[in-house]
Amino acid sequence: EFMQGKDVEVQLDDSVHLSTLHRGIGGSGTAAHVAGARFVWLADAAYIPASSGWLGASLTHQATSFDESDDETTNDQTATYVGRSQTELAPAYLRLARSGSNVLTVTWVGRARFGNAFHPVQSRNFQGYRITFDDGSTSVSFDTTAETSTFDASAMGPSVTVSVVALNRITGAGPASSGTI
Repeated sequence: EFMQGKDVEVQLDDSVHLSTLHRGIGGSGTAAHVAGARFVWLADAAYIPASSGWLGASLTHQATSFDESDDETTNDQTATYVGRSQTELAPAYLRLARSGSNVLTVTWVGRARFGNAFHPVQSRNFQGYRITFDDGSTSVSFDTTAETSTFDASAMGPSVTVSVVALNRITGAGPASSGTI
């Protein structure tokens, strides 16, 4: 789980005091933690430039420590490049409602990759949302920039699964938030 404190103060005893703590940063999810649990403090990060042409490619990284050679004593790590820095986050707080005339109303809260919980900022590559309505035999999808939508589901079965994904110009659809009504 990634967390971010608005105000971070290192105390005289080297303990850390965080205020206005935001949990689940970057779509990392949340987990229970006992008081005094160990954590990793990320005060800085290295930027490795990557090309969108690398999407889907297997990249091998070799980390060597100072004063070591890059021979077979190092552990190569290979992973498929998915462009996580561009992948949009799953929408949050998906709510579904069905009217008596079988019109589905879908609302959600979009999550921005930049800014913070108080001032979210969408990336310049954010293109909106894709909503999919699926009853198991019929699937209907459309794109929108709004965080709410209505759909006449009278031609669909009694159980409809609704999925909403955020769209990115480079990486396409992000992870989905789904529910069934």
